[in-house]
Amino acid sequence: MISILLLINEQSCSIQACSEHVLKQALFAGYDKEVRPVKEQSTKINITVVTEIDTILSLNEQDEFIDLIIWTSLTWTDEFLRWNVSDFGNCTFIRTLASNVWQPDVVYLNALDNIPIVSDDIKYVSIDHMGNVNVWHATHSSLRCEMDITQFPFDTQACDIVVGLWSYESNTTLLTLGEKRLNVPTVHMGSSEFETISYHGEANPRPCGALTNESYTELYYTLILKRRPEYYIFVLILPSFLLTSLCIIGIFTPNSHDGERHEKMTLGLTTLLSMAMILNITADAMPKSAKGLPLLETATSSETPRGAYITDGYDLLTQFQPAGARRVFPCFDEPNFKATFDITVQLNGFPDIRTVLSNMPLKENYVDDSLTTQTYKFKRTPIMSSYLVAIAVPLNDYDPVTFTNDGYGTVTMHNVPRQKAKIYGKLVTKSLKAMAKRTGIDYNVEKVDYAGRHASNYAMENWGLVIGSYAPTFFPIHETVHGWFGNMVTCAWWDDIWLNEGFTSYYEVLIAYQIGAYTLSKKLSEFSRLRKSALQKYGNRALHDKFYDAQYLNAPWSAVYLKGPIIIRMFHKALGNRFEPRLFSFLKQNLYKNVNSSLLISSLTKDTEMDERAMLKSFIFNIDAPLIEISYNSESRRFEIGQSPYEFPDDDTKWTVPIWFRRRQGAEEELVWAKAREEASPIQLDDDDYPEDFIFDEQCEAFAVYNIEVNGRSRHLCKPQGSAKRDHLQEHGEYLTESNEASSNFDDNEI
Repeated sequence: MISILLLINEQSCSIQACSEHVLKQALFAGYDKEVRPVKEQSTKINITVVTEIDTILSLNEQDEFIDLIIWTSLTWTDEFLRWNVSDFGNCTFIRTLASNVWQPDVVYLNALDNIPIVSDDIKYVSIDHMGNVNVWHATHSSLRCEMDITQFPFDTQACDIVVGLWSYESNTTLLTLGEKRLNVPTVHMGSSEFETISYHGEANPRPCGALTNESYTELYYTLILKRRPEYYIFVLILPSFLLTSLCIIGIFTPNSHDGERHEKMTLGLTTLLSMAMILNITADAMPKSAKGLPLLETATSSETPRGAYITDGYDLLTQFQPAGARRVFPCFDEPNFKATFDITVQLNGFPDIRTVLSNMPLKENYVDDSLTTQTYKFKRTPIMSSYLVAIAVPLNDYDPVTFTNDGYGTVTMHNVPRQKAKIYGKLVTKSLKAMAKRTGIDYNVEKVDYAGRHASNYAMENWGLVIGSYAPTFFPIHETVHGWFGNMVTCAWWDDIWLNEGFTSYYEVLIAYQIGAYTLSKKLSEFSRLRKSALQKYGNRALHDKFYDAQYLNAPWSAVYLKGPIIIRMFHKALGNRFEPRLFSFLKQNLYKNVNSSLLISSLTKDTEMDERAMLKSFIFNIDAPLIEISYNSESRRFEIGQSPYEFPDDDTKWTVPIWFRRRQGAEEELVWAKAREEASPIQLDDDDYPEDFIFDEQCEAFAVYNIEVNGRSRHLCKPQGSAKRDHLQEHGEYLTESNEASSNFDDNEI
């Protein structure tokens, strides 16, 4: 009995043990590795691809290729390599040589050379009982990598790794992205010149081309490398700077009393030879067919309204503020670098004569002998900042409408519906005359073109060529006023953009009222709306706001459109009839120049009280707004005045605030100052005064909120109510619409 039991036990063990040999013979009997492993021809095989960069051996910049050691994992399902686990002693997977099974012909499509590190003769695949096959390939690959050295030596390079199938179309075999396998710190770098930043992939089906109608799936992996610039700083940049300085020194080195100094000649020759050596080093490091040249940029158009772009109704438009000009041509793209511009536009491949617009009138245009290239040359611009340069090539969906403007050139509306163009033309022509008369400064331009866009909510005051929406009708006056505030006199840096936009927004309202586009009630309600929006949305912004990079200006700019005009309105009221003469004298003294806040304060407060100078400084440089607390003291019969920040009450910021008041309705308006550095003088009541009759800041002209307490009763004045969440461009009121045009002060025969 014992021997029989032992025999049974041995047989039981032999059945439960996994025999890969038996399983392999069963699986591969009749297996054909040359056909796709599917039972139905219509079944697609999904191949999951995972790539892992093990080592970056080198980046050859001159020949533009990168040497890598890449591990690639391929996983797919083979329908002929499935088995029932219980039939083969619970074998769940086996390994076999890769040469025994069908494999997809996955290749690196942009490889110049591809050397397998492990051949199929010794490479194994793993197969589980569900037929899932996995294999890892290790290759030494040389891949094409186009170099972009525009920002050399502070450049970042993007090298593509394109994975695709050589034979199988996407209707039979698909490639899909697996998990991201690059762990940047573990990538071995053969050269320390570059560091790895990121690695990511995406799938992209592509047609084969004209030979067949088939399509293939490709996987694009992008490896981002950033150059470490230290070597080039010390070998190229610093020596170049020093040698250039030596050149300048050599030029101004005085001659000896008996003629030229031999040392001067030696210095010049040595400098030239040194520069030649540096250029040779640079040339050796640069690829001959690189995209771009160092520190130069090629202009390309896009649909993003920055630089040169394409949009509905236009083959080309430009938007250079704040730093878009550098995208189109090499320049010092900052507002304080002003120059004149000779602009020439060439259109290639346009058979018909087109309308081409720029800042100045067209000087000449001609077509070449092949009739395919048109050249448009424009007159020289006034001295202006690069962000004001503009070019537009409209399709003229609407016929241009031109207005003559006595002594002020012509005004032409392009791509604006006729009824809107009629309104816009009147607003621009009247605004030009009104501003010239009010300031005593003529707008130095022969024409004004307005290139209208429907699907936009902005406008740009380019000198002589305004580009912007024709939806809100406040744009024409606003952009016209910019001719004085921004174009002729420009902020030195974007810290003081409020000098451009704040004064423009303020005089936009005044000019609209002056030419009859606003009634008095509309003028007051517009200031009220601006004030409410500024208090609600931009208390955390100062007018003078520090900016160090022009690329990040757009977000806070709305503050100056709202807060700027309200604070300027307060300045105007406080300075009275001294304000405009001093402001316009400031403009005349700085025509075609750049200015800042300090220069404006000095000009406006010359020979004035210290309170007025302190007022300007506190409201220009401080964030928030003051909460003025006025309480009546019945024993002393006077109003006592205090202040605290409105939005940030725990802060200790103080302002010098003008507080206008009347002792009773119809009484003369008086002024008292709430001061930043000392307590405000109280308001003493006369014998016939009643505290309840006092009226404080009747039109809310100070940028402040009031809390007034009289005999135990409190009331709040000039406090914003409701919500103001719309964009500042959408908040502006309409001056004039088609429906009320007939009742306006505009006369059709006047223009």
